Amino acid sequence: MNRSSWSILPLIVLAACGAAFGAVPATLPAPTLVSLRANDTPLASVAADLGKQAGLSIRVIDANVPPVTLRVEREPFWAAMRELCGKASCNPSTSNAPDLILLEPGDTFAKFPFVLSGPMLLQAEEMHRTQTVHATGANPSSTFDISFTAYIDPAIRVLQHAGEIKVISIQDDAGNSLASTQPPELAPGDVPDTEPLWQFSLTSALTYPKNPGKRIASFKGEVILWALKRSETWEVADFRKARNVSKSVGGVRFTIAKATPGAESLKVEVSATRDGASDERWNLFKTLSLAHTLRACDAKGRALYLMGAGGPRDERRVAQTCQFSPNDPNAGVNVGEPVKLIWELPLEIEPMSIPFEFKNLPIP
Repeated sequence: MNRSSWSILPLIVLAACGAAFGAVPATLPAPTLVSLRANDTPLASVAADLGKQAGLSIRVIDANVPPVTLRVEREPFWAAMRELCGKASCNPSTSNAPDLILLEPGDTFAKFPFVLSGPMLLQAEEMHRTQTVHATGANPSSTFDISFTAYIDPAIRVLQHAGEIKVISIQDDAGNSLASTQPPELAPGDVPDTEPLWQFSLTSALTYPKNPGKRIASFKGEVILWALKRSETWEVADFRKARNVSKSVGGVRFTIAKATPGAESLKVEVSATRDGASDERWNLFKTLSLAHTLRACDAKGRALYLMGAGGPRDERRVAQTCQFSPNDPNAGVNVGEPVKLIWELPLEIEPMSIPFEFKNLPIP
């Protein structure tokens, strides 16, 4: 077996452009613009300011980070985050709570090449080429792919995304097309039940040419996702007494079967059943995680931490058991005991295609 790969070093930053995909909005949502002015300021204070402007919380895991100095004027949220992480040697990470970003020690986020396109920052991370052959010399095969991480603006509630990139064109500096001869099926993928989807990984299968160049001259593609556009809020204050309480919206019947409090936890059994939804709506809906729109909140409105979720799903029903805890598993910032459940029931889920272009990437 012959394996070669690289982790991309900083190269070039490019604005992206391109056409919309399918029934996506004609204009992409604008990114959240933020400003930062820090002069030898503790990272936790700068992070709190950045989070406040974006409508979420940003929590620093390592308290021993030196103060930072930077100035950002009306830049997209993820561009500002990248600058901040570069100054503080940290990486953004998902958490067990909605609307919470963790800053963990590390320096990769600010080093990988990236593009900004509308509400997205897309990082190119690794490219792998593997060649395999039996010891007899028979059945030779090879794979060639590149991986990315997408960071979506906090104003957009991502509910689902395709697992692969839609490739528009990709050429090396020798004029070869590297596009796969078998384009991927850009269907909704398997999403994690417990982690928010403002950050997710993507891959793209490529074709390795016979006489490759040294670099990828241009890679144009699109990131496909589905975002919550419109919802109805269902608040259940007496959830401890709830038994098979249902509410139907948009052709889907949402049910809270029961909620079981524990010493330091809350287990909530919920389901969504097709109740007149169109094939298009239900085929997407049955791939979603109900936990992404359900919250248990304390008396101050703070969300408890989602510790686990899962359950069966079939052609007519999705069921999940969600487990919440007031105890923070990451940074020790605990919240109060649950007093209500809040479920954002999706009325409209909008497909979105975000175009990008990378240039001058190395070929292994």
